[in-house]
Amino acid sequence: MYNKGDVPSAPGVPVVTKFRNSVYQLNWEPAQAHGSQVTLYRLEGLVIDDSYKQDDGSKENEQWDLYYNGTDNYWIIPGDVDQKYKFRVQAKNAYGFGAWSKSSAIIDLTESAGGILATQQHLPLMLGLIAIVITIMFVCFCYFFCRKYTCFQLQIN
Repeated sequence: MYNKGDVPSAPGVPVVTKFRNSVYQLNWEPAQAHGSQVTLYRLEGLVIDDSYKQDDGSKENEQWDLYYNGTDNYWIIPGDVDQKYKFRVQAKNAYGFGAWSKSSAIIDLTESAGGILATQQHLPLMLGLIAIVITIMFVCFCYFFCRKYTCFQLQIN
């Protein structure tokens, strides 16, 4: 139970949604406002390395970093976020910050970075091939146009 006005409840657990090749969005259920509108969501992430051990308790030495501060209950993940993470969210209203949400499952964004990197690596090759094809088409056009023009000139003389 809560008083007439109180800090918001913990938001829902963050979950990831994939839209396109490398576009991901993190969503969470909104917090209950408890008498004052939610004015801010604060999203933090924890980078997960191979030595990470899953447990229910939060460790004192874990380094959570701020990734989002805003009013929406979602965050579109930028391409430079390209490791394994756990995320948590906290809501704020006029009475202060509420409790943190439960941490998300481990979200692996290393695949999204690979897709972007592969596209960037192939771009010069594709542009080079396109330039070669356009050049060949131009040379062929000029050759046939000049040949026709020469034949036309010979017919006139």
